[in-house]
Amino acid sequence: MSARLQKYVMSPSTTRITESIVVLLPLRLVLGGLFIFAAYTKISDPQEFVFNINAYGVFDRETQEHVIKLLGFAIPWAEMIVGVALVLGVWARGAAALLALQLFAFTIGILNVIASGKELSCGCFGGFNVICTGDVGWCHAGRNGVLLVLSALLAWRGAGVASIDGLLTRPRPIVDEDADEA
Repeated sequence: MSARLQKYVMSPSTTRITESIVVLLPLRLVLGGLFIFAAYTKISDPQEFVFNINAYGVFDRETQEHVIKLLGFAIPWAEMIVGVALVLGVWARGAAALLALQLFAFTIGILNVIASGKELSCGCFGGFNVICTGDVGWCHAGRNGVLLVLSALLAWRGAGVASIDGLLTRPRPIVDEDADEA
């Protein structure tokens, strides 16, 4: 190795590399894939998703129909973008933070349904039940809580070195100007 390429700033430690491969990469792939799937089920049947938003009763159907339609379009695409960003590991901290905010809002909606005593299906993954079955209940709130904690972990730790973010922020060699004189 030449004297010019002696030092790297912020080179990842063995611990950081292990964390990236063993924890962060699988977590990114699972969360990203899950939300790509959720988005796909909603995008493929947007009217059903709008019906699900109506069923939660958070918005007044008469006066806030425009909000319901906007959310019926925006939520699935936000989930898709966040999912793809997590799978690729690009803008992962921002994507995970946005996912945590979405999950927080979804959990508030679920808790609202539980408190009101309504019996309705989640609609979270289209016609599929992921982990929880049956009507909206504590299982759904718990599932969202776990997903929220995992997305907050990704927002805190970032994508790791095994990601596009990791490649773009790799340490650059410092050129030692004095080494040329020696």
